[in-house]
Parts: sequence; C-alpha cells; structure tokens
Amino acid sequence: MRNLSRTTVYHSRISLVKTVFDYSEKSESKLSNMISTLIKEDKVNQAITSDFGWHFGDVIEFKTYIHCKLGKIRKKKQKTLFDNTQKKFIEIESNEEDAIISHILFDKKTHFFLFEERPEVGYKELIYVITEAIRKIYDREIHIDILPNNLEVTRILKDASKITKARFLLQPSNPDNSADLRKMDELIRDIRAKKAKMEFVNDDGLDHENSKTFKSALSLSNRGFGTFNLDYEYSDGTKHKFSSKKKQLRETMPKPTSDESWKKKLIELLNNTINLLNKK
Repeated sequence: MRNLSRTTVYHSRISLVKTVFDYSEKSESKLSNMISTLIKEDKVNQAITSDFGWHFGDVIEFKTYIHCKLGKIRKKKQKTLFDNTQKKFIEIESNEEDAIISHILFDKKTHFFLFEERPEVGYKELIYVITEAIRKIYDREIHIDILPNNLEVTRILKDASKITKARFLLQPSNPDNSADLRKMDELIRDIRAKKAKMEFVNDDGLDHENSKTFKSALSLSNRGFGTFNLDYEYSDGTKHKFSSKKKQLRETMPKPTSDESWKKKLIELLNNTINLLNKK
C-alpha cells in the first residue's frame, strides 16, 4: 500500500521541437512564453477532452520560475459507494467535486520542470495533458523528457570494464549554454534537424573515457534533450543493459505540509539537480 504521507517528484525538462524558423529566432523565449501563458491563463482545460477537468491554480510567478498546482477534477457528478447490505458498489448522483492536486515548479530560464506524481495522476498522464494542450492551443510540439538517474550512469561508466554499444536519440537544446553538450548540440543545429539518432558499436569496447563525441551526446541526454541506451560488461564477463527511460530521476520524500514548504522543497530539488549535472 502506498504511503500517503510520502510523495514522488519527477525531474524533467521541456524542449521545443524545432522548425526551420526556430533556428533563427530565440526559441527558448518562445517556449517559456507558451508554458508560462498556459499556466497563468489556465488554458489547459479548453484543450483536453476527457471525463476529467484540468486546471492550473494557486499560481505564483517569480523572476525565474513559476510555482503552481495542476488539478484533475472529475466532471461526472457522481460518487461510488459500497452497499454493505447488497455487497456491491453503487454510483449515486452528487454535487461534490474533488480535485487531485499535483505541485509543479517550472524554471522559465532553463525549462526544467519538476512535478509531483499522484496515485491518481501518473507521470505519463501529466506529461500527455501538457504536451497535448501545447499542440492544440499553439499548434506546436514539445518534448517533456524525464531526466535519467545520473548517479547510476556515473557508476556504470566507472565500474564497467567496457561499453560495447551506445544508442542515442537526441534533439537540439533550447539552447543550453553548458560547455559539455556543445559539440553534439552544434552538430544537430548545424543541419537544422528536429532529432538525431546515433548508434556506436564495438565489441572490444568504445573509448567513452576520451571521446568528446560520446561525452557530449551523453551530456545532451542527461540534461533533458534526448534518451540513450548502453550495453556494457563487467570484468567477470556479465553483460548488462541500461535505458535512460527506465532509470529516471525522481525523489520519493515526506509530503510537504504547506504551499510554502512545497515551494522551498521543489527549489531545493531543482538546485540539487543543476549542481549534479554541473559536477565534473
């Protein structure tokens, strides 16, 4: 049984799927404006057709980020009860509404997006609601990529005797000015691609320690602009696989008891993530 006094926060990053025009404009500002407007003007409900209503509320905008809540509200005016006499569940009409709330922090500069997963709102549903709203309202496509668990990636690269295969599915950054991803980011931007798929294979082992290409592709993925898979071996000959989609960066923690404590905790998690990514 899930402990309701604890909750889980996912670390993700939003990126704009580039058109040819985005490469000559400040697409990072365009993305920030779209997400900010979606939240502040509560546009999400007009774009999503389902049995639930979706609303942004309790929006507080600061210079560099927005803290808010996304609520999932059941539209049908009914509730389900258990009839102990008949030993069955029955639905009755009700005027009550109950919103399932997820706390969110959006960094307007870096586009990091931290959000709370609830038992009734899985992370895939929340991502779908926001990406679908952007698609319908602005006729644009965005990616919301969960960051990989960078600590586990670092452990694999340190302990594995060799990396035999590396597959990357990347997209250009928003941009991100980090030096470690610049080589691969500029390569994708140079050809004005929406995405790039690369696969590197050597049964004797890839030179991941010295390759600037490998390091740059890995950094682009780690910072939220793509996904990757690794095949690797240990010195005893055992073979393993790693998928960044399956090893996601998320934090299970005691549930904050107030909006202010939620805001402070999300900012703390965001700063920890940025420091981890910038750690050499």
